[in-house]
Amino acid sequence: PTPAKLAMEYTVIALTAVSLYRMRNDLEGEEAVSYKHLFMGLLFIIPAELSFTLYKEITAFHNTFGHVLKIVFYYYFYKAVFVSSIEYPHRK
Repeated sequence: PTPAKLAMEYTVIALTAVSLYRMRNDLEGEEAVSYKHLFMGLLFIIPAELSFTLYKEITAFHNTFGHVLKIVFYYYFYKAVFVSSIEYPHRK
């Protein structure tokens, strides 16, 4: 990993941490977007980004593990935005 890539990864981690901090009080709200799923997704993206800073070669375990965690993040993001938006009108 190059220094520029590391800086960008750590910037993503910092922005995610700020988002988690600001979202901590909105977890139980009944809104169109499920904040609890979004919160869970953000919790998975932090170790994913950290694993992308640790690998030394492209076939390293950290790199593969980071991609698996990103898949989990996208699943929670999908549940938070798309599924919640579809289910929200029917709950109301």
